[in-house]
Amino acid sequence: MIKVTAEIGPATGELTPVEFQVNTRSLHTIISPELAQELGVELSATVTIYEADNSNVQMPVGLGRIQLMGRDGPVMLAAMDGARPQLGRMSLQILGLKVNP
Repeated sequence: MIKVTAEIGPATGELTPVEFQVNTRSLHTIISPELAQELGVELSATVTIYEADNSNVQMPVGLGRIQLMGRDGPVMLAAMDGARPQLGRMSLQILGLKVNP
């Protein structure tokens, strides 16, 4: 597993360092609802996340901002109870980054 520390926060506002596990199998960047609240990210919409076993889960999402490796961009943050921060493919792509196997 690859771990990185990224600066993250609301779309406009202060950023906070958060350690993420990079998860290239996940499209979305996932945090806990508690972390979203702590960061000041408003969870204002819901998306359906489709799991590998063909089940689906409704998750609240909000727009945030991320800085990593000198790059800065918007990020859609999905909130899941009990989740450890996971950095998904969409955020990596927005920042122009990829994992080097």
